[in-house]
Amino acid sequence: MHFNRFLMKTLLVFLLAFLCLALQAGFASGGPGETPKPEENVLRPNPLHLLVGPILGGGLNLHSGDFITQCECSYSNGAGPSYLGGVFVEYPTSGDWSFRGELTWQEFGADFSQTKSRVEYASNGEFVQLDFDQKAEVRMQYLQLNLLAKWATGFDRLYFTGGLGFGSLLSNQLVETETIATPGWVYVTNGSNLQKYLDGPIGSERGYRAGIILGIGYDFWFTPDLRLSPELAWNFPVTSIRTNDTDWRTSSLTLDILLGFGL
Repeated sequence: MHFNRFLMKTLLVFLLAFLCLALQAGFASGGPGETPKPEENVLRPNPLHLLVGPILGGGLNLHSGDFITQCECSYSNGAGPSYLGGVFVEYPTSGDWSFRGELTWQEFGADFSQTKSRVEYASNGEFVQLDFDQKAEVRMQYLQLNLLAKWATGFDRLYFTGGLGFGSLLSNQLVETETIATPGWVYVTNGSNLQKYLDGPIGSERGYRAGIILGIGYDFWFTPDLRLSPELAWNFPVTSIRTNDTDWRTSSLTLDILLGFGL
């Protein structure tokens, strides 16, 4: 937990420095109305285009910290698929700097599993040591608004992005099951070796999410008004998933594809 706080402070310092450089470059350039010098645009598209288009991505969610469920089970360090879709708008301020806004739907869920042993009182009046496989499936969908600064490195068409992401929780679900792994034993309540504890909301879930976003990508220009940009983005959490579990958080690492049309 102390490491997460140190990492978050480091990312915040980096992000503030990144945004200050972006703003300074934007104001110094004279804005998008300034006409670039002819030699700056030889054999490449005019960088001072407003770009809009769709964004699609997928990758991995990584959950950190622990949380307690209805069966009094403690889970930690889950992972699951992340996928997103939406639209973006990119506004250039100079040849090297631009600002981008993204509105996306994104999945932040994960799966958790563990094996536990405990002593149970059996129906035959004996105490027995049994093994249990416990699983928790968490699904969370957010409407994300991401505000990013983009810096073209000057190394071919490689670029970096950094900014903040804000999410509003649209839906959430927690499915929790337990299976008796020791052969020959079943639950008296249902006559099966599988028991479902919960299938419903997570409980005490936070209605919003905030994160720091860092990315690296590459621009492929097909025409002066058509661009395809694959981008690797890391969304690091600032807020927790639950209001009563401050260390249960989720980050995402996704490969996003942005198709931009110049206006």
